[in-house]
Amino acid sequence: LCYRRIKAAEELLAIPDHSITDVAMQAGFSSISTFNRLFKQHKGCTPGEYRSKHTVAGSEVHYKQLNKAKALAFRSIYTPL
Repeated sequence: LCYRRIKAAEELLAIPDHSITDVAMQAGFSSISTFNRLFKQHKGCTPGEYRSKHTVAGSEVHYKQLNKAKALAFRSIYTPL
């Protein structure tokens, strides 16, 4: 479950207009400190460092084109810890 939440967070971090806190909550973490600790354990860097390394130009446009139903279904899979 934790692995899936981290993978979801990776995808959400590519959206520049989402804060790290928003990413943590949408990925299913109820605590930002738990999210930061587990993310660093699994990825070897903080969420902010990951975002700096992996955000590409145009990613915001790509995510804005996602179907709203798909985005809602994605969020419903993850429940807070």
